[in-house]
Amino acid sequence: MCGRLVQEYSWSDTVRFFELMEEAGLPAQEPAAHQASWNIGPTQPATVVRADGPAVLRWGLVPSWAKDDGEGKMPKPFNARAEGLAKSGMFRSALKSRRCVVVASGFYEWSAGPNGKAPFYIHDPSGEPLLMAGLWAKRGDLETFTIVTCTPNDFMGEVHHRMPALLSPEGGLHWIDAPDEALLAPWSGALAKHEVSAAVGNVRNNGPELKDPAPGRLF
Repeated sequence: MCGRLVQEYSWSDTVRFFELMEEAGLPAQEPAAHQASWNIGPTQPATVVRADGPAVLRWGLVPSWAKDDGEGKMPKPFNARAEGLAKSGMFRSALKSRRCVVVASGFYEWSAGPNGKAPFYIHDPSGEPLLMAGLWAKRGDLETFTIVTCTPNDFMGEVHHRMPALLSPEGGLHWIDAPDEALLAPWSGALAKHEVSAAVGNVRNNGPELKDPAPGRLF
């Protein structure tokens, strides 16, 4: 699962990290609504990359056929299981024609321990962004997205039974271009983690200190 994101970069940083964007013809301008955030939760805006370039969308998919804009009782999935995308009425259309990449500095995940659940910050050990496979939808003027999840690799399996479907830069461009479900596999690259403060559980808390190691707990 993935229920909290960190996006602390500028858009120019994203373009630099996503080295093949220029080759793909994606615009490099920064969206007006793009803002750094250290605690993005469902229903909040986040920046994604799609075929027409960068966009800021609301997290939690609301399909075009929804009876309401997501403020009502209809489910607004913030994650989509990779195993059932093609058969799901919620995700099938988006898989076919509305794919995106969520470029995150990292994400938070909660793991059960002897003292209850504790939040961990998951990130690339070298500081590169994590590229997550996503799907997006449009209902009227409302544009929303969801993050695709898959079975965990050994590293993430120690924390949770699901993980975001992570992509290489080449894989990210391929995902935007074509619905290749073979890309939605457990990540084979390096990841790092450390426990963080329980303050991240409240989305009203937002600042770079949220991803710092919890006092006395470095691993």
